[in-house]
Amino acid sequence: MCLARAGHLLAPLTPAARPASLVDLFNLSEGLCGAEPWFDAFVASRLDGLSDLADLPTLVELALEDVLAPAPDGDGELQQIQLDPRPIDPLFVPGEMWLAAPRVVCVADRRRDVRLGLALGSDQVTLFGPIPPLDRIALPAAQIQIEDGYRAISGERSVYFRDQYPLHSQLAFASAACVTAEDSQRVWVVRPEAT
Repeated sequence: MCLARAGHLLAPLTPAARPASLVDLFNLSEGLCGAEPWFDAFVASRLDGLSDLADLPTLVELALEDVLAPAPDGDGELQQIQLDPRPIDPLFVPGEMWLAAPRVVCVADRRRDVRLGLALGSDQVTLFGPIPPLDRIALPAAQIQIEDGYRAISGERSVYFRDQYPLHSQLAFASAACVTAEDSQRVWVVRPEAT
């Protein structure tokens, strides 16, 4: 996927420079595909705006570092983020969720054998995929709790994130909570604002 999304960056190169750059791109893509099963799809989701193939290794390193680092404690105000999977898969209906890496959530479709990844990076929250089934990892102690089905609470801070529809699935861990609803294609994330 990464190879296909970045392949257009070969066109501006001189014909003599293309073979070496293609080898570098292929090797990087092969490394992404041979590592964690979500790496390639996640990095491909971050390629928008990349204009120089030489910047790809740095982009990959920063993107993966962002989601593999332990989740922060998060003392900022709680923010609510609403994500729409329809640009990736118009038929996707979010259901069960589980933690697959320190900041990567696997979101399963309720009706089909399809999954998307949800990356909770320091700077941005990204839906990406599709991805293969991911193993579950143990959840760190939750600092954000979900109460009454519609409110996320962390210490003295709270935010209402739903005002309609019954919840389908909820996942609270470290400094984030993720929720899907029975009658919606959206995924809600509540986490402290970046400071």
